[in-house]
Amino acid sequence: MAAYERCETDDFVEQGGLAAPPPRRLSLQLQAYLRLLNWTYAGWVVAAFLLVHSVWRGSTGPLPDRGDAEACFDPFRSPGYIFRPSNLSIRHVPFPPSASLDDLTSSTAIEDAIDPPDDVLSLAAPAYGDMLNEKVKPSELAFARDQSVWFIGDSHDRMNLEVFCRQHEAGGAVLDVPHWHIKANCRFPDLNLTFASFFHYGLAPESDSLPPDAWNIPALPSSRENENPPPYSVEGRLREFWVPAVSEVGRPSMIVLNSFFWDLRYFALYAEHFNHHEFLRRKERPLTYSELAWHRSRVRVLVEAVREAFPGVPIMFRLGQAHQTNRNEGNVEVFQLNESLRAVLAKLDVPIFEWASLLTGESRYADDQHLQAGAPARLYADMAMYYLRRAVTGWDRCDPWPASTPHRRASLNR
Repeated sequence: MAAYERCETDDFVEQGGLAAPPPRRLSLQLQAYLRLLNWTYAGWVVAAFLLVHSVWRGSTGPLPDRGDAEACFDPFRSPGYIFRPSNLSIRHVPFPPSASLDDLTSSTAIEDAIDPPDDVLSLAAPAYGDMLNEKVKPSELAFARDQSVWFIGDSHDRMNLEVFCRQHEAGGAVLDVPHWHIKANCRFPDLNLTFASFFHYGLAPESDSLPPDAWNIPALPSSRENENPPPYSVEGRLREFWVPAVSEVGRPSMIVLNSFFWDLRYFALYAEHFNHHEFLRRKERPLTYSELAWHRSRVRVLVEAVREAFPGVPIMFRLGQAHQTNRNEGNVEVFQLNESLRAVLAKLDVPIFEWASLLTGESRYADDQHLQAGAPARLYADMAMYYLRRAVTGWDRCDPWPASTPHRRASLNR
């Protein structure tokens, strides 16, 4: 008992936190009771400190602590209204998150007006692209200083980055494309903000593109010298290009992954190489169940490899947009692969970058899958900046992503 009393008394008296123990002439029962009071008092002090500290922390950042559903509301991943202003942008305006059934169904006259009311537009995410085009950046962009957003995917990511960068030359944007099938960067020097795009050929293994039977990437027709340089797998590109890029563009603040159209091409090439059914050799056609299962297994490899290489960096995943045409029912495969991705990404706790969903109805294509310069790239950048802000201020402070997504049923339960 003496040793216990000495630890309890001397340590706290030296720290000035608690009073000296009761005189030894008191009964053991009373001593124990007073010790309990001392510890109870200390507990209340600690609890009060933690409460004040948590309130202070919540007031210093743009995002609240967990549980504040209103402030954590994600405007891109919730049901809403697609608005296409005259400035060639796309805005997704979520329906009010706190609206009751009566609010959503109140009788409203049909007006002779094109633009939604200002109070409705205020629910949308900020038009960060417009802010970035200002020569003197507004204070609302302070969160973006010294940050780096990475897109690891295909030509759609690179083209969005190129278009966005050229749209924002007035704001100081500087574009650099060392190789279209390796990497591209868009920098805003006044913010030290970098958007970086890293290319890969899909989730096929390296062995399919190596001698003596290099039937995948090297066998593809090309229009220029060294159009498709190695490595040919995501594992090889992670090792040779993505990890070393940290010294050039900075450690990523957020990563948006994608693997889609090159995988759709791979399925047809695989069937042709191994002489599978003629139907399976079509470039556009519905996918098989085993193809989707293979793809999910490789998506898991990609996500886990990137997480291991960049621990603690928030990761999202961009789905694929529809083909311009539905040749050979090609948009069935887009729907199938997106559904399969939603299933596995839910299990991996990777939120969806809903850019493709918000392009519903887009008709301005450069070819059957690539979009023309304009609104899609602006939306892409607005979304990237919104999620960068969330990443910088605390990815997990909001709990964490809504169950439903635009034009979609509820996500699978984990």
